[in-house]
Amino acid sequence: MATPKVRLGLGRPSTKLSDYLAWLKVAEEYDPDILGYGDGQELWNELYVVLTLTAVHTKRAMFGSLVTNPVTRDPGVTASAIATLQDYSGGRAYLGIATGLSALRNGGLKAARMSDLEEYVRAVQGLTAGKTVSYRGRSVRIQWGPSRVPVFIGARGPKGLALAGRVADGVIVGGGVTSAEVIRKLLGQIRAGCDSVGRDMSEMQIWFLTRVVVAPSREAGVDMMRDYLAGHAAHSYAAPSILAEAPKDVQEKIHVMERGYKWGEHLIGKPGPDGLTDNARLLESTGIKNWLANRFVITGSPKDCIAGLRELAGAGATNHIIPQVLPGQMESTRLLGQHVFPAFR
Repeated sequence: MATPKVRLGLGRPSTKLSDYLAWLKVAEEYDPDILGYGDGQELWNELYVVLTLTAVHTKRAMFGSLVTNPVTRDPGVTASAIATLQDYSGGRAYLGIATGLSALRNGGLKAARMSDLEEYVRAVQGLTAGKTVSYRGRSVRIQWGPSRVPVFIGARGPKGLALAGRVADGVIVGGGVTSAEVIRKLLGQIRAGCDSVGRDMSEMQIWFLTRVVVAPSREAGVDMMRDYLAGHAAHSYAAPSILAEAPKDVQEKIHVMERGYKWGEHLIGKPGPDGLTDNARLLESTGIKNWLANRFVITGSPKDCIAGLRELAGAGATNHIIPQVLPGQMESTRLLGQHVFPAFR
């Protein structure tokens, strides 16, 4: 049976715009289907400045936030910003949004509730469509004639995925997945949300945030992803239903990661004399690196990476955003572009 059509994209943080633009030039050579950039005001360059540069320096790829939150920006501000980019780019923009992570934790703010996220998503959808919306007792409207922007909810748990199925234009499934069994489970949770409102899931764009690293060996690839795995362990198991899927001994070590993780160094920590950041060193001390990697990282030779993506495609995950969050982002992108992307073109 032929592999379903697979779409591949990229995302990365930035602390220096000149570096980001140099990387973007390389990424554009491999014609990604989608590009994403995170919203973390204390860690990375400003979201909408970077997205504007992305719009200017790319021709075909969709681009947008990976992801923003409903707390730090008023929905009218968000809608006007992303709709402006939609107008400039000829319809290539999207808004990715979740309940909030590093942008809130580093600012001493709490993540939004699911009900807050739903209200915010509906407001942005309406505002970018040129409608007057009611948001928390206020009447809001963008008067300059915006164009509708698709809103993708970022989620990894059953409540968030079901919410996306009910109200969003698409989903960004977070965390990273390597198992066809898990893919089918996650798609089922999105479908449950769709079914609850009589909606056809095929109307949605479903993107998976998938960690794919071309490396000399699986061991080397896992080591390259230590900082990502540390962050994943620190925040992805907050929901009891997700934590319950881990073995008891692993659960205890996840709690160690949650307590000790340094959010001020999220994906930007500086290596010490041993070559490890503080967060990576904490991960190594728990002994769960390989357990996490087996669940959330596809790595090894190009052949291994292609096979992993094909397995996921066979289970229904055909759209993947591959974050470039490890040291050597330029080389990582080149290896993917030269050796993995062509297999799906």
